[in-house]
Amino acid sequence: MMSHEDAMGGKFDLSMACSKLYTKSVDIVSINQTKFRDDMIKYGIPLYIDMFQRVYSMKTRQVLDKSLLYLCNQLQNDIVRIPKKPPAENSKTWYKDLIQKFGENSDVTTEFADLWLWIRGTHDFKMMNSKLGILHLLLVILSIVLTFAARPQKCNLEPQTGVCKGMFPRFYYDGSTNSCKEFTWGGCGGNENNFKEEEAEFKDIRKLVLQYPFVAMDTEFPGIVVRPLGEFKTTAEYQYQCLKLNVDFLKIIQLGLTFMNDKGESPPGISSYQFNFNFNLTMDMYAQDSIELLQKSGIQFKKHEDEGIDPHQFAELLTTSGVVFMDNIVWLSFHSGYDFGYLLKMLTAKLLPDTENEFFDLLKLFFPNIYDVKYLMKSCKNLKGGLEEVAKQLEIERIGPQHQAGSDSLMTGLAFFKMKEYGLGPSSFPTVGMAYEGILAGVTETENSP
Repeated sequence: MMSHEDAMGGKFDLSMACSKLYTKSVDIVSINQTKFRDDMIKYGIPLYIDMFQRVYSMKTRQVLDKSLLYLCNQLQNDIVRIPKKPPAENSKTWYKDLIQKFGENSDVTTEFADLWLWIRGTHDFKMMNSKLGILHLLLVILSIVLTFAARPQKCNLEPQTGVCKGMFPRFYYDGSTNSCKEFTWGGCGGNENNFKEEEAEFKDIRKLVLQYPFVAMDTEFPGIVVRPLGEFKTTAEYQYQCLKLNVDFLKIIQLGLTFMNDKGESPPGISSYQFNFNFNLTMDMYAQDSIELLQKSGIQFKKHEDEGIDPHQFAELLTTSGVVFMDNIVWLSFHSGYDFGYLLKMLTAKLLPDTENEFFDLLKLFFPNIYDVKYLMKSCKNLKGGLEEVAKQLEIERIGPQHQAGSDSLMTGLAFFKMKEYGLGPSSFPTVGMAYEGILAGVTETENSP
């Protein structure tokens, strides 16, 4: 995450500085996850749009940085008093303090006044607190916008496309050094810059998901290295604690996404994407048998070490891709408790929740609609085994190598729609029974499970 300069010359991390604010605001108003998502849609999207307009109309980026810092710190210090005082009264106090610190006519003071009205927008207490509940996520997104806005113009050069038409110097923005770095585009090697490819693929995904809202997903991760100790009330509790321990300790290796429409049709051109994350066999933990299996499948861990995607950068792109938080997106998976565990860890930049119920509340927030093909198989006695065995039974031909996330995500999507075509699974296909929605095979046991 990008660091900003505050008014005193020090540095602060926008996300870290506001994290306590986010937690406190959610606790104060006791909003549930469903309401949080509704508020995101109601308040978050208009504010998000306004962010872009605000960033590009600013006189200087530093003015906005200072205003955001002051606002964030004041909210963090005073938020526990908000229920006792109207928001308007607090804002007056903050404004007086700001005048003393920066002067009445300073750009920072003026921008803060506008910014506070922009976030508050009303004297209604409930609406105010709902907006505070989404402030943290919005500020994280804004930091991404600020990073983009700060890029030198040469970073925005369009690539020279074509095969073997020559080697052209191009540039990408390196957020870790806040500078442009050169890479070579064109020639027979094509575009070999990982950051450029990652951003370009998400640009395609934002368009794809509008017409192909069924997202089949698979991950590859470094196995199981630890088991929970102690007594557990249920098998589900043990399974979740095992999932949490391993996801918290380990790192994701690959993510595959395949896009389809409600008929199981793929878009023309590219429909499956595979993202290869940074992973170091010398530094990172793993289970030896899992790594050997992935190596046999063709995964090149030296490339993951040298060129792998940073999970934090990826999470920022995924957050704004249009595939999370959205009620119209349907996620398809296979035995996917660990898969979604790694995604939630990336998206929240936190360890997984302590309890299974908290995990599923968070899962419902980010991924409102999930169907696990492995769990759907419970309604069909003829289908058994892992993804490869199920695909053979359904006469699905594999494209790409087994145990690589892109190919496995495609197989998962095809298996789901084959079950629908053959009339297998829940009797309520094509809508798929609600009793099956949101249940992950091998993670949860519910009283109303089929």
